[in-house]
Amino acid sequence: MPRVSPELLQLVTQTDKLLLSSHQSNLSQAIIACQEIAREAPGVVVALRWTVTLVDLLESEIADVRLAACNALAAVSVAQEGRDAIRTAGGLRPLVLLLGGGSRSAAAAAAALALMNCSACDVCKEAIADCRGVPMLLNLIREAAARTHATAAAASVASTASGASSSSAATTAAGGQLVLAPPPGTAAAAAAHAAAHGGAAAADGLKTPGDCKAAGYAAGALMNMGGVADVQDRMMEAGAVEVFEEAVRAAAPGDLVATRAQFCLSWLAVGSGALAEEQQQPPPEPLTQPPPGLTPGGGGSRRQQVPVASPRYPSTSGAAPGAGRATPSGGGAGGGSRIGTPLAGSAKPAAGSALAAVAASRGATPLGGSKPGTAAAASAR
Repeated sequence: MPRVSPELLQLVTQTDKLLLSSHQSNLSQAIIACQEIAREAPGVVVALRWTVTLVDLLESEIADVRLAACNALAAVSVAQEGRDAIRTAGGLRPLVLLLGGGSRSAAAAAAALALMNCSACDVCKEAIADCRGVPMLLNLIREAAARTHATAAAASVASTASGASSSSAATTAAGGQLVLAPPPGTAAAAAAHAAAHGGAAAADGLKTPGDCKAAGYAAGALMNMGGVADVQDRMMEAGAVEVFEEAVRAAAPGDLVATRAQFCLSWLAVGSGALAEEQQQPPPEPLTQPPPGLTPGGGGSRRQQVPVASPRYPSTSGAAPGAGRATPSGGGAGGGSRIGTPLAGSAKPAAGSALAAVAASRGATPLGGSKPGTAAAASAR
């Protein structure tokens, strides 16, 4: 067990006794104390195997106990040893099930926070996906976006109804006529109802998806998990692209959910692009066959269509081996080739040929000729 201060040790001793008691009134207090201990020394919670107890309490019938257990596990999962302990104790599946409480549930938000912390571990990423964590996390983001749209629609209807009410009041004041209530089921009745209850709808709704803690933690968990190819496939199957794009459209500038959703969209774009490139790329040619264009007479460039003449690979045009090739030694029967194979002989280039012109411009003598000023040159003249 890691070293702790005397004050923390005393708190640990008291908490351990409360966790072992069967009184529900003391249990919530013990879990809250366990959460405080986990924030300061998560290794203590792991060493005392409190994570196993906390995981069992996730299925408690008391809502406050479940919420406290989620918060404690979220604090423990900040450390890697805490993530491993939660996964080993089987705590990922109960946390995923608690996401079903919806975006308004405090327990769902705490469970999403714990899953976001656990998703920083590579092993936990696929484990969360195996527990159907991907669609459950996406549902929280979808609900947050829908609540944001509902809030905007209620505000728009309330503004329209307020304008209509003020106009009717002005007409009544001017003419002294009574204004009848609109018939039920009509658009005017819906506008009046929205005007009357617009405050409650706005309070229940969201101005932006980032105002929902559960959606923010869910987007963070998916962002951590998005680098795994198998998780990307499950995101695509669950319709993650539509959910993320809807959250971005509903969000205000600088929204946390929208920022994480855009990051997830980049993960999916990279993954789908790599898959498409892999599917469109033709299979590699066998090593026994030359690449296209290098076959003599094929559809390659003019340089590729020229037969290669060398002592080891004879030319197909009937030319003598070594004809038209310069040797590093400057010519002569004893000159060695570039690859170390003796040439069969050196032929003098024809007068007016390209090789003779190049040699004349450089002041050199073509192969087979004699240097100026030598006896061989004089006899040749």
